[in-house]
Amino acid sequence: MAYLVMHGVPHGFQSTKCPENIQTRLEKFYTYSQSGTQQYATRWLNNTIYSYVVYDNVISHSGRPGSQFGISIVFPNEFVVNQGTIFKILKLIYEAHIKNKIVKENPNGQKQWLYSNINTPEMTEYIRNCANDILAKHPDLDFTTQPLPPLSDLSLQNG
Repeated sequence: MAYLVMHGVPHGFQSTKCPENIQTRLEKFYTYSQSGTQQYATRWLNNTIYSYVVYDNVISHSGRPGSQFGISIVFPNEFVVNQGTIFKILKLIYEAHIKNKIVKENPNGQKQWLYSNINTPEMTEYIRNCANDILAKHPDLDFTTQPLPPLSDLSLQNG
């Protein structure tokens, strides 16, 4: 079953509760070389991770520049056929449940984390309920999943 994870740098890299191997992958989004808002689809071990990551003008809870904010949907052993729908869902979650509630624009135009710690049971439950809320309000956002093929079935071919 898919689950939602919030991650970023409110005070050092953190994420809401998820398996350690997923957190290790999400930490790789913490980079100073990105800008804007990026969307990623990543296969990591036996998971497909769809991520929406905001880099521009994000500062930590204490005001340190170079932070970032992200939300990801993790599909264990599956991938989404129509991934554009997943990115729409992630953007809607950001707009409805994160912007001005978890990350808020300050008078200088910077998006600042409102919390210094997101690795709490309350924050994990909050972010996971966000997806249910968006899907209930937007029944048209339907998506199809299929089982991930084994890595041994994937090969690069010249052609």
